[in-house]
Amino acid sequence: MALTCACALVSAQDKITVYRNGNDLLVRSSFSTEKDIVIKVFNIANESAYLIPKNAKITEYARKGILIHRNPDEYAATHFGPFGFLSGNHGSPFARVLHVPAHGMTVKDLGTKLTEKDGYAYRIIQITDNDHILIHPEGSSDTRNPGFRAHKDAKLFLNSKEIKYLESKFAQMCPLNRITEFQFLINGKTPLADKTEMQCNFIDHVFTHDVISPLAVIKWFKNNPGRKLKPEFVGQWKMAFVTTDKERARYQEYMKLDSLATYHNIYRYEPYGASVLYRKAVYHAKLAQVDSFDIMFGWRGEIANKKNEEFYILKLKPLKLEGYNDGPSLDYDFSAIYKMPKSMMVNYKILKKDCLNPEDMPDRFIRIVGNKGRQLGIALGYSLFMGCTAKTNKSAEREIAYFLWHTKKMYPYAYTLRNVKPGKTMETVAYKQYFNPKIEPDSTAFYYHKEGESYVIYLDFHKKLKNKIIKLPEHFAGRKITVIEQTPSVILHTAKTVPEQGISLSINDKYGYIVLKLD
Repeated sequence: MALTCACALVSAQDKITVYRNGNDLLVRSSFSTEKDIVIKVFNIANESAYLIPKNAKITEYARKGILIHRNPDEYAATHFGPFGFLSGNHGSPFARVLHVPAHGMTVKDLGTKLTEKDGYAYRIIQITDNDHILIHPEGSSDTRNPGFRAHKDAKLFLNSKEIKYLESKFAQMCPLNRITEFQFLINGKTPLADKTEMQCNFIDHVFTHDVISPLAVIKWFKNNPGRKLKPEFVGQWKMAFVTTDKERARYQEYMKLDSLATYHNIYRYEPYGASVLYRKAVYHAKLAQVDSFDIMFGWRGEIANKKNEEFYILKLKPLKLEGYNDGPSLDYDFSAIYKMPKSMMVNYKILKKDCLNPEDMPDRFIRIVGNKGRQLGIALGYSLFMGCTAKTNKSAEREIAYFLWHTKKMYPYAYTLRNVKPGKTMETVAYKQYFNPKIEPDSTAFYYHKEGESYVIYLDFHKKLKNKIIKLPEHFAGRKITVIEQTPSVILHTAKTVPEQGISLSINDKYGYIVLKLD
């Protein structure tokens, strides 16, 4: 998926301002006549967002802005079947911290085998402190079925002698994310210097990492007893940078560990609160199953504190779902706009059978919130013409559309793979975009951004309209129009190219949508 830059002359409003602070990035763009939006990228690829006054400096986002969203767990993980969730902010979930008071163990005990009564084995991978050690199942050598099971309360033995522990506590073995590339590139070309503010058309956050196999880590400790592996493996979130010659030399053993996959990410931050992710996943091992949602959105901040929360997912049948954890059963009609209750006790994966057309599964997932009227919108989606979610693929390798969860965190799925062979490659184009519902109040959602070399306009309506003019940026004028998809209820009056005054359309029913590609 080669990316280039064909940047037309655009106004300042159609540009972004960026600022780098170490490995954190600030991206500022227009949101309304009074406010700009600042997206902060932190902890590698997690995000927060602020609305700030037009006259505020980009670095004053926290002091003068309103925090509308923040989630330190937003870089999407992948479900690797029996390995559980890896990548993202996850390590192997089968690790456990044992509380063993005054255990007397030292570095020489790393790699030591502990067993349950039935012989099931674990390896010590960290001496956390004088009273705690970190263990992980030894498992098998088969990446299709690693044979991991989580320790609970079974007795553990070292050379037939019981290890007395007070608690076996959940942990995640990290760092399994081996970062080999990390850059911020102005207009996709020039590295952004630290402590530097610049205006540009877009900025690429280029981020590549391997997902190390937990089996490879355990094998290393098994073959290297009494040695520490650098960087040290721990039981909490951690990623490891190996982007320089110095780092690669320091972590030579770590660099040799086999990986399950490599993810090549380009997060392209654009105007109007948009970021478009171009992701290439290459799988290196035989795997039983892979479930991937390449974007997520945590339901935190001001966006999650409004009185009215509306959730719109197109192309779905109405659903009646049982309540989660003794919650009430509820009817969900997302295509008609679902008004979310304060507490939404649900645990359900939206599958092909829930879609109006199993070969045309939902591509976008939209929420609009506000106290008096609609004030903020967020759209997550996958491209309709690029990558594995393109309409021409007819939803192949898509079994799950979305995961509904009681925290209201947004989990749109990109693909599901089974019986994966080494070399399997998947490319996705996904986006996340904040939008201002007041810009076009007759619409449910109206936003646009670039996907590849084309601008894409998304328009959704839940009301009848006649000869409606949709205003667009001046530099859209003259561009060729291609309709990617539309409902029969939408009539596009504009012909081949975008006029200066914008596009004209009518909605002859209470619901309709249209997606346009401009070149």
